[in-house]
Amino acid sequence: FAEEEVVQFLKALENERRDYQVAYELCLLCGMRRSEVLGLREEDINLPFRTISISKTRHYVDGRQIIQDTKTEMSRRTLSMPDIVARHIALLIEEHHAIRYDHTDWLVQDGFGQPMNPNVMTDHINLIERDSGLSRVSVHGLRHTFATMLNSEGIDIARISAELGHGNIT
Repeated sequence: FAEEEVVQFLKALENERRDYQVAYELCLLCGMRRSEVLGLREEDINLPFRTISISKTRHYVDGRQIIQDTKTEMSRRTLSMPDIVARHIALLIEEHHAIRYDHTDWLVQDGFGQPMNPNVMTDHINLIERDSGLSRVSVHGLRHTFATMLNSEGIDIARISAELGHGNIT
C-alpha cells in the first residue's frame, strides 16, 4: 500500500469484526506473517509490556490444521506492538471471554470460538479492499508494507530484517 492507502485501510478495518481488525493490524503494523498471526494464543500477548511472543505458526494442509515451530530460529522473536494494536487486542480478548459458547485460546478466531482458517483471512482482505476502493494487496503484502514504512523512516535494514524474523539480512 501507498501511505494514504494505509490510512484508508486502517479506517476500513474499524468496520470489521475485531478478529479481522487485529489480524490485519498485526501484519501491517507489526510485520507478522499470516501463519504467525494465526499461531498466536492469548498467552503470547503481554499487554502491560506491549509485546508479542512469536514461537508457533498455524497452517492448514489438505484440510488439516498443522501447528509447528516458526519458519526459522530468527522467526522466534518478541515484538513490540503499537498502542492501537494493544488496545484492539485487549478488546478482542474481552470479546472472546464474553462468548457464551466454548472458545479456544487462539487469539484470532472465526466468530464461533474456533481458530480462523488462513484461507478465510486471505479471502476477506480482498472484500475489504474491493469495498474500500483500495488496490489489491495480499495478506503477505501487508507485511511488505510494514517493511517499506520502516525503510522510509530510515530504519536500518538489519533491524528491519530482525523485526520481520528473517533468517538472514539478504
